[in-house]
Amino acid sequence: EKDPRADVAVVRVEQLYPFPDQTLRATVGRYHRVEEIAWVQEEPKNRGAWPFMEPRLRAMFPDNLITYHGRDEAASPAVGSVKAHQQEEKELVSSALGISPRAVPVAKGTPATAVTQTSAGQYTAVASD
Repeated sequence: EKDPRADVAVVRVEQLYPFPDQTLRATVGRYHRVEEIAWVQEEPKNRGAWPFMEPRLRAMFPDNLITYHGRDEAASPAVGSVKAHQQEEKELVSSALGISPRAVPVAKGTPATAVTQTSAGQYTAVASD
């Protein structure tokens, strides 16, 4: 599917400090009727930016549902198998976008060099319009 979800906006947060409070508010503010803001990351829940972003997103958008889409908490940053990583990534993207895993293209290469058409970038917030 070329445009599987026209009601979803993907916003990449590239800088965490200084925190882009005004930019993030303005970006989300462009979308009317936002009900959910989903944080999507490849890293396990206890790694990556989620522990930093969660309280800030909840404080900034108290009337919106704030959700997390990513790997469960883990001691290691990756599963150790390219095939398992690719499957996890497909499930992560499909969960975040609310689409079938079959609609998510398979990444080519190893996780460090994988490229997909639909990427769940490391620091991505999804706002549903």
